[in-house]
Amino acid sequence: MFIKSSCDFSCFFLQETGITKLHFWRTKQKTEVDFVIERGLDLLPIEVKFISKKNIIPTGLRGFIEKFHPKKALVVNLSLSNNGVAINNTKINFIYPFELHHDLLRTN
Repeated sequence: MFIKSSCDFSCFFLQETGITKLHFWRTKQKTEVDFVIERGLDLLPIEVKFISKKNIIPTGLRGFIEKFHPKKALVVNLSLSNNGVAINNTKINFIYPFELHHDLLRTN
């Protein structure tokens, strides 16, 4: 496949990873999650931070997890990569940006 524009790349990336819908989430109190990927009935919240110290879960991501109970959540950042922690039954992974594509394919 020849990719000639950023739109072509975006469409290819979304199709290759099985993403059917891409959203963001924000409450009336202004807490938010940067990206929410919808794959069929599954939701995958992704929070993007420049630096994550330890395994601290951002407030917006914690609120999303408590409300929607996804199987998995991601915190994409430049300082920490590990299997993270769990809140209830949600596994939260901290990953570097270059790991995102691989992680999305593996989740598929």
